[in-house]
Amino acid sequence: MAKKELLAPILFKWEGGYQCDASDKGNYNSRGELVGTKYGVSALAYETQFGVVPTKETMQGLTPEQASFVLQDYWDKCKADQITNQSIANVLVDWFYNCGIRGVQAAQKALNLTADGMVGAKTLAAINGGEQSEVFAKLWRARKQYYQDIATAKPGLKVYLKGWLNRLNDFKFSA
Repeated sequence: MAKKELLAPILFKWEGGYQCDASDKGNYNSRGELVGTKYGVSALAYETQFGVVPTKETMQGLTPEQASFVLQDYWDKCKADQITNQSIANVLVDWFYNCGIRGVQAAQKALNLTADGMVGAKTLAAINGGEQSEVFAKLWRARKQYYQDIATAKPGLKVYLKGWLNRLNDFKFSA
């Protein structure tokens, strides 16, 4: 079974530093204040997990332990402990962490499932029941297309496409 501890170093490699990009909706707290993100933890995710509206200083001071706590929530919602292949768990949970529920819905569509955004028995069966390298390849290709579609639909976000694809390229299949 997959382990969150094996995903965390990859995810935090891409989501490590503090950033405060005004064009990124994830950088705003529930009061509409630009406070930034760190380790990929959005202001709203911080607020949900810790019950506090973050300030810029709060986000700048976010620790790896706090980020790992937030990652655990994404891991659990994907039921990744029940995914048999680490590579598949990694690409799915990272997609969810990076794109929210839309990432899970897109993954479900790639697996020809109802895209409800909830990882349940049918999603797990499709993930664990298929030939693992093929399942990984389907998710990887769908994620690549997902990013390309965003860049096409919202040209202002095209500036992020290279980084998104570099991040995706860090995910390789391993049996």
